[in-house]
Amino acid sequence: MAFIQIAEEFEEESKNEPFPFISLISHLTSHLAPYSVPLFYLVTTTPIPTTSTFKHQKATLSFSYFSKEIFSCCSPSLCGVLGKQGYDPSLLLSTYPNSTLHFLPPKTDTVVDLDDEVYENIRSGNMRL
Repeated sequence: MAFIQIAEEFEEESKNEPFPFISLISHLTSHLAPYSVPLFYLVTTTPIPTTSTFKHQKATLSFSYFSKEIFSCCSPSLCGVLGKQGYDPSLLLSTYPNSTLHFLPPKTDTVVDLDDEVYENIRSGNMRL
């Protein structure tokens, strides 16, 4: 997951304009290997939690939003990481209330909102990661 923090001033200026995912995805796909391009994006104005020495608390972000039964049907390599616990976006959105979750379906260059329908398709295995 990519955590994208938008400055509050930028959000005020561009309230009616969506986040420029087209240019971001174009940049990422031209500079990263296909397996390195993030599939999930959290766009928020809330800062990333840091320690007293200003290091990002990535472990807190990566393990705080998992539930037990989700992602039981993923690829074997992903199941090794997520299959035991699974991921619950509602937990993440409750922590970051002014945020939006987005998903980049594999083999596409169009980012979609991660709504309940898309999430259920991923969870049920209809949309493969």
